[in-house]
Amino acid sequence: MRTTKRLPILYLGLIATVALPLFVASGNAPVVVAAPSGSSSHHPAEIPSNPLPAEVVAPQGVTTLTADADATIKQASPGSNFGGTSALESAGPAAATPEMRLLVHFDLSWMPAGSVIDSASMELYQIGPNSGPSIVATAYQAKTSWSEYGVTWNNRPGLNFFGVNATLDTSSGLKSWDLTNFARSWLSASSSNYGVEVIGPASGDAYLRTFGSREVANAPHLRVTYHIPTICLYVTEIPGDQCDALVALYSSANGPGWTRQDNWLTTNTPCSWYGVHCDGGNQVTMLGLESNQLSGAIPPELGNLTRLRSLILNRNSLTGAIPSQLGNLGALEELDLTANQLNGSMPPALGNLTQLRYLWLGGNQLNGAIPPELGNLTQLQDLHLDHNRLSGGIPWQLGNLSGSLHFLDTSFNQLEGAIPPYLGSLSRLQILSLSSNQLSGEIPAELGNLGTVGCLELQNNKLSGSIPLNLCVPLYGCGKAAGLDLGYNALTSGPQCIADDDPDWAQTQTAPPADLHGAPTGPGAVQLTWTPILYTGDGGYYEVFYATTPGGALAQHGATANKSASGYLAGSLAPGATYYFKVRTFTPAHDDQRNALYSIWSGEAAVTVPGEDTPTATATPIRTATPTATPTRTLIPTTTRTSTPEATPTATRTAVHTLTPTATRTPTRTPTRRPGESLDLTLPLVLRDYRGGGVFTVNTIDDTSSDGCTAAHCSLREALEAANSHPGPDTVRFAIIDDCEEDGVCAIRPRTYWPTLTDDGTTIDGFSQTGASAGPPLTLRIVLDGYQTGVDGALAVRSADNVIRGLAIGRFKLCCGISLIGAGARGNRIERNHIGTDAEGVQDWGNGTLPYTGAGVWIGDGAQNNTIGPDNLIIYNSIGVSVSDSTSSGNTITRNSIRDSDWRGIHVYQVGPPTPAITSAAATRVSGTACAGCRVEVFSDSGDEGGIYEGATTANAAGAWVLDKPAGLTGFNLTATATDAGGSTSEFSPPLPLSVEE
Repeated sequence: MRTTKRLPILYLGLIATVALPLFVASGNAPVVVAAPSGSSSHHPAEIPSNPLPAEVVAPQGVTTLTADADATIKQASPGSNFGGTSALESAGPAAATPEMRLLVHFDLSWMPAGSVIDSASMELYQIGPNSGPSIVATAYQAKTSWSEYGVTWNNRPGLNFFGVNATLDTSSGLKSWDLTNFARSWLSASSSNYGVEVIGPASGDAYLRTFGSREVANAPHLRVTYHIPTICLYVTEIPGDQCDALVALYSSANGPGWTRQDNWLTTNTPCSWYGVHCDGGNQVTMLGLESNQLSGAIPPELGNLTRLRSLILNRNSLTGAIPSQLGNLGALEELDLTANQLNGSMPPALGNLTQLRYLWLGGNQLNGAIPPELGNLTQLQDLHLDHNRLSGGIPWQLGNLSGSLHFLDTSFNQLEGAIPPYLGSLSRLQILSLSSNQLSGEIPAELGNLGTVGCLELQNNKLSGSIPLNLCVPLYGCGKAAGLDLGYNALTSGPQCIADDDPDWAQTQTAPPADLHGAPTGPGAVQLTWTPILYTGDGGYYEVFYATTPGGALAQHGATANKSASGYLAGSLAPGATYYFKVRTFTPAHDDQRNALYSIWSGEAAVTVPGEDTPTATATPIRTATPTATPTRTLIPTTTRTSTPEATPTATRTAVHTLTPTATRTPTRTPTRRPGESLDLTLPLVLRDYRGGGVFTVNTIDDTSSDGCTAAHCSLREALEAANSHPGPDTVRFAIIDDCEEDGVCAIRPRTYWPTLTDDGTTIDGFSQTGASAGPPLTLRIVLDGYQTGVDGALAVRSADNVIRGLAIGRFKLCCGISLIGAGARGNRIERNHIGTDAEGVQDWGNGTLPYTGAGVWIGDGAQNNTIGPDNLIIYNSIGVSVSDSTSSGNTITRNSIRDSDWRGIHVYQVGPPTPAITSAAATRVSGTACAGCRVEVFSDSGDEGGIYEGATTANAAGAWVLDKPAGLTGFNLTATATDAGGSTSEFSPPLPLSVEE
């Protein structure tokens, strides 16, 4: 969570057009032209005014590059090379005739540093014979290398998914493709220059197109227009090396393609350029270009901005490594490179930034180890390294940050080894997220020393053993009812107090089965039985092993079909022999759990197999004694509060619509205590007192605001006001007792608009209300009801990293249930709500229906990288989820039930991947096409939306995808969405009826 207040950025000066090349070229070699007089100094005697005068504007350079390699590849001759021939051919489609494609490469390495490409066009000369109709041919960037005299159909290069189209008729002449973006990425090294591959349509009538190759007169060529900025020759406002650094960024990061580039390279006053801020001493102190479509590499010249305090380049498309020269920025306090495509290792030189308070590098492709030099950053408050590819252990040197660090997030990496005990010394830590890594071993008891921590996320690792008692600390939340998440590990036992902070932890553990017994069933066979574990979802099975001596070497006998199995028949055993059986549990990787998990071994059961004529006897299992746990201290209050189960309503509501969302990960068994079993979750839950900083408890349904959020009176309005006023992560909880309905549902109706959420890191948690549950099944008790209030919308968010969960939101007729507004609304999560219906999910309480306005969830004005899902029921709204503009990218809509919308279930305006297609839908298999590498989610619906989530898969490099569901697809119609690598989700595909035939 970011707590800094950024300085305003001033935009001054006039705009003029300037292009200042140092050369003009044609053909394959550049022709050098003399630089302007005075170019040897950054401060020539004659300094032009602002804006730059026309006499310093030089013409653009133009060059025509002939291909330095080209070839044809032919499906009919998959192992043959056709480089060095006089023609390039493209033919297809494959369904009618063997396909042919062509490859072309151009060398841009001669262009000098600092060149800026204005345009680039590939031109191929089409010659005869040309047959078939007019076609659209697409040029794709090749992703791997190839050689003119070695490439074949079998070893053809991989391709980037997005391409550039050109329409080809049958006439002879030049045909062109606009490769401007390709050439810019090659020049800036944001993508490797392996040339292009031209592919025709994959369906339709047969065609043939022939072009001249580089071996003939009409060779392929690339026409490039470019310029070299020389603005810094006329700048006195800032030092010359700082000006050079800004120009290097513009050149390296595709300045012409930026969303905002006000005044860049058109005035001699860099402090007026968009995103640049200077202090009174004419030094660049802030560079803020977030969400501005930067692409290419971060230039090392940025290390010259030695007075820079804030470098904000997040949410762009920057590639390449983080230059070590950033370690020269000794005054830097804030470095934000989040949500780019940076790769390589983190430079140890970042440890030189001893004034740094905020380091955000999440959402990239960084690899290698976390540099131990980060332990030198003793002023560091926030460290975000999440969603990368970092490996190795967590360096012990981070323990040096005990006096400063508030937020440590290394989630979604490949970190391994044990959790270091020294993390318990980070006495000021508020949020610790180590989830979705490969961490193993036991949870160190030292984490219980984190007295200020409010959020502890350890889920989706390979942790094992018992949970330490002193981990029972009050946690105020990070997206769960409390702030602890231990899910999807291999933990085996824990104290009762853990259930207060993570109630369902035991139902997600890959633990060994309990009570293993064995009995002979006849000659050569033994029947094993056990009690299945609580966690039966997400695939997996039990593996059965045996030894021929007690505690001896184990050999595998077999495995069960799933984790619901309660026994296994072991056959082909030697009569008269004694076998010693053990069982362990296996769960495959799934969803955010990237690790395949094995439990520890069960206890050992010894069984003697009877001989041919030996009567069947029941063997007594050898059971491992479990020591009786003696708690060293108790957190249970002396006055025990006993909870009384709520009465089950006698009336049953029946939904009108037949397609009901299918609940996932449903526990098959209620925890019970058994002799000798270490798990014990049957004690009454201890109700915690969550009073204190950052936790605001709503205790009334009225909507007044008077004395603030207090124990005597706290309305939702007062809680939102308090959360906005309180810096740092907050939780809005519910403990309403009076004025709720008989079934426990508490309806809150606003008198006026509720305060917009403006502080980062707030969790609004409806599951904290008595009787509510995140399920499955989902049980809601808090309702935000817009009926007859005159208020157009419920909750509006303009801040980052918030969570809204466990609410029913409906009858806000003009606008929206939840609105995510503006560039500040990023990283928010909307999960497990009813939006457009009541707490039971039955009534039509649609939002935005007067008429066709708003949506259940509305995202716009540049709101980015938010997640809608999982497990929202979004029904009866004008639009289920609306992404309303092209600047709102990276918004993921996943694993929801969206149906019965007035217009569309999902509406996305000019952003994200194309809608996928379903080409085949049988009883247990559905397949289709989508963007290459995209995650495809499949749904069933009675219409054209997504009422039931069926499952997910990933499209291959060619865009093909298949989802197998052995249990059977639901139907009636199937639809799908696609989510690209940037996190943007498409609209629903056109529906395809489910075929009853395989």
